[in-house]
Amino acid sequence: MNITSSKSIIKTIKQGDPNFVITDGFFQSHRASINISQQCPEKYKDIIIECLRKGWVSPIAHITEREMIISGLLK
Repeated sequence: MNITSSKSIIKTIKQGDPNFVITDGFFQSHRASINISQQCPEKYKDIIIECLRKGWVSPIAHITEREMIISGLLK
């Protein structure tokens, strides 16, 4: 049996990682966020917010190694 594996070029950036916040020198923004629609029922918003606060749900971003190199993030 032959098993072939390859290294993924996709990297995950998590909240709290140094490269999670992007800046243009004046403004800062997170690479990923969670958007809750105005139409979302209040009880569900409360549940989502509680999950975020407890760390059960968190924003992550995916970026390729090429994008990281171009952005100067890969060291």
